[in-house]
Amino acid sequence: MFEHKYVYGIYVNLENYTKKEEILSVDGRLKKVLENGLKTTIYYALNDKGYALFESKIWSTDKSMYSILGKSPLKHLIKRGHSYGLNSWVHVNPFNVPMRNVEDFIKYLARDKDNEVLKEFRGGQVEYLLSPAHEEMDEIIFKIVSEILDDCEADGVVLENIFTGTDGRLEDFSEKAYTSFLKFLEEKYTISAISWPNDVLQGKRYRKYYIEWVNTRIIEVIEYLRKSLRERFGYIPLANFTPKMCKEVSESEPYIEYSVRGKLFDYLLLNFVDIEDLKDINICTRKVYSIFKETGTLVVAVVGHNKRNSLRGYFWDDAVKEAMSGGSNGIILFDSKSVDRDNAWEKLRTIIL
Repeated sequence: MFEHKYVYGIYVNLENYTKKEEILSVDGRLKKVLENGLKTTIYYALNDKGYALFESKIWSTDKSMYSILGKSPLKHLIKRGHSYGLNSWVHVNPFNVPMRNVEDFIKYLARDKDNEVLKEFRGGQVEYLLSPAHEEMDEIIFKIVSEILDDCEADGVVLENIFTGTDGRLEDFSEKAYTSFLKFLEEKYTISAISWPNDVLQGKRYRKYYIEWVNTRIIEVIEYLRKSLRERFGYIPLANFTPKMCKEVSESEPYIEYSVRGKLFDYLLLNFVDIEDLKDINICTRKVYSIFKETGTLVVAVVGHNKRNSLRGYFWDDAVKEAMSGGSNGIILFDSKSVDRDNAWEKLRTIIL
């Protein structure tokens, strides 16, 4: 059981998990985590080369790492963290498919308005996206998360929802999405025919319905995952990562609210980047905390990370102290001056809600 009332954590990137010497020398980073008063480290499930960092039959793994570590990289990192008394979470986008494994999931891939397979580029690598329209996703995602827990004994899982409706290339217009969406319209709004995908792309009404359908499917996936994890492993805390608000939906109707609020998640991780002024951080985090405190979400954790390679880039004492003193129940770290006092909150609202 994860007993912390709040999560005070930091992402540990380790040169994108591709350099053996970085992984082997993780103890130095972990000591810095403890020195800064943090209790939780968060690691990614894939490295920048598209290999799973855990023992997996679903995704490809880099066996060269195993010959040195004697175990998966993620298991090594988490065991080292546990030896220091740290909790260790794993961040995974369960809808991502590494390029090396795309053929195994070809019939489940999401497609754009031109019926081209959706892709996302991360660290120079191509990752494909699974369509949430397929009911098989429930079991596939459960298997992926189960593999992580079986191998690594992680304390919690951060789920990244890539289908947030904020960018056309991240929206699924596959044939399966069409039939599933149309069934949703018939059952809820008695609409039996639409012009696909034009009505969704051009009309605010159908776009709103489409976003509602996507989130309904995401909720079903999460509910299945939570139920299945509890049956197999007992209590496993889940967190949602960086929900965003679609520009076509009014601020009074945050479409993502169903999947980030209420009781679907135990924790909500808000990822703040590009914030320089500590006073602006202080003001904004108070607003964030107040909003989510009223919704009934069990925990709000404000987590940020810096992209620099130096250790100092990960831990800013002043930022930590300011966030704590300002009523925030988390850590904010930052790396640029792109947000000033006048637009800080509006910028964060775009990132968060």
